[in-house]
Amino acid sequence: MLRCLPVLALCMIGLSLGMYLIYFENMMGVGSVVSIVSLFLYLASFSPGMGPQPWTVNSEIYPLHLRGTAASLSTTANWVANYAVSAVFLTTTESNEGKVATYFVIAMFCIMAFIFIYYLLPETKEKSIDEIVLMLNPNLGEHLPIITRASGTDES
Repeated sequence: MLRCLPVLALCMIGLSLGMYLIYFENMMGVGSVVSIVSLFLYLASFSPGMGPQPWTVNSEIYPLHLRGTAASLSTTANWVANYAVSAVFLTTTESNEGKVATYFVIAMFCIMAFIFIYYLLPETKEKSIDEIVLMLNPNLGEHLPIITRASGTDES
C-alpha cells in the first residue's frame, strides 16, 4: 500500500503538469502525452494498491463483536466520500485553473494518505484477529485471551 502512494501522487502531479502545459503554455502535443501517460500509470498503480484497501483494512481492524456494524458504517462513509468527489469533480474541472488545481489537490491527498498510513496504520500481515485487536487497543490485554496459531493453546 505504501509503495503505490508516492506513484499515485507523482502521477497526479504529472497530470496537473500536463493540464498546465495544455491550457497555459499551448503545448497541446506534449501536454496530452504527459496527461495520458500519467493517467494510465495512476490507474495501473491504483487498482492493485489503494483500490481494494478500504475493504481489506475493514476486514482486519474491528473486533468480531463490532465487525458488522463498523464495516457497514465505514462502507457508508466510503460511498459518501465517493459521492462527494463525483459531485464536485466536474464543477472544479470546468475552468483551466480548476483542471490544474484539482489534480494537484488529489496529489496532496495522496501524500497525506502516505503520512497517515505510515505513522498510524499498523502492519497486520500474518497476525490473528486477537493480536490485531490487542495491537490497536493494548488496554484489552487482560480481558482478551490470545490463542496461538501453531499450538492452539490458550496463553493467558
